[in-house]
Amino acid sequence: MKNLIAEESIKIEAPVPVIWELLTDPEKIKKWSPYQLDFQNEQVLELGNEIYWKNNEGRTFAKGTVIELEPGHSIRISMNFTEWEKEADPDALTHIYSIFQKNKVITLTHTYGDFEKVPGGKKIFEEYMNTVSGRPAALERIKEMAEE
Repeated sequence: MKNLIAEESIKIEAPVPVIWELLTDPEKIKKWSPYQLDFQNEQVLELGNEIYWKNNEGRTFAKGTVIELEPGHSIRISMNFTEWEKEADPDALTHIYSIFQKNKVITLTHTYGDFEKVPGGKKIFEEYMNTVSGRPAALERIKEMAEE
């Protein structure tokens, strides 16, 4: 079985705390995300916090839950789409943002998958890849904001 995982990385010249704030502050996330988002609360993300993805009509099409958090290093958010008959295992489809620092070089990586583990995963993967192609990538926007 082939894994369907999207992954991208970018080097950022900014302090780790600045990058971390961009990944966990709802107001800042709304500025770099290509999607309309609502949050369970507008506080800095913590374990168990929920995020809601909305379409252009304002209808929620997916819910995420912060399932892992290592401050300054990584955040993992499970994904469940409203069209699914039942919620997927929290580990099935996740967004993971990871900050790596080697010497003075900081790399931010976004991993989204595994689409193979969820209902209609191939279609969701293809739609996601079409959505992110041709648009300024979220990681590029994070880099711009962090380096301002």
